Amino acid sequence: MFWLSASGWAVAQPAPVAPSAETLSHRLLEKAQHDIALVKPWLDRYGYGAVFVAVGVEGFGIPAPGETLLVAGALAATGPTTGLNIGGLLLTAFLAAALGNSLGYWIGHRGGRALLQRFRVDERHLQKIERGFGRYGGGLIVIARFFDGLRQLSGIAAGILKMPWWTFTLFNVLGAVLWVGCWGLGVY
Repeated sequence: MFWLSASGWAVAQPAPVAPSAETLSHRLLEKAQHDIALVKPWLDRYGYGAVFVAVGVEGFGIPAPGETLLVAGALAATGPTTGLNIGGLLLTAFLAAALGNSLGYWIGHRGGRALLQRFRVDERHLQKIERGFGRYGGGLIVIARFFDGLRQLSGIAAGILKMPWWTFTLFNVLGAVLWVGCWGLGVY
């Protein structure tokens, strides 16, 4: 389309097309299928053990495909010949999530700020974490469970900031129940 402006003729440029919701959902589904295909051999070979280890190590700061294995396990539990049942999967994931985060708390409580300085976490980031715990308290432990990065560090941060053990445990268990329920039972 052309139009006449004060500076002469101009050509209308079409507006960039944003990806449709259908395209975006298709890409997300493809990524999820790809991620599940990557962890499926672990699940087939090690079953509940793979879920326990991956979910557990996430709780004390090591990035692992715990959430992906939980989702893959829930999908596998729908089939009759997988050897996994949803009850065993949910219990395994819950115990791993709660124990892993508790170990993270202990590591943070013992290591303190020196631990973060050893891993070159600067003071600005630590202050952000402190403000988050000050503002949201134990609720941050529950919410963090649903976000990569936060899930891996929330227990360690709670320990470093000396959150009372029983407060941490209450919110840790609540977060683990909700997270496992959402990604395990919700997918099943």
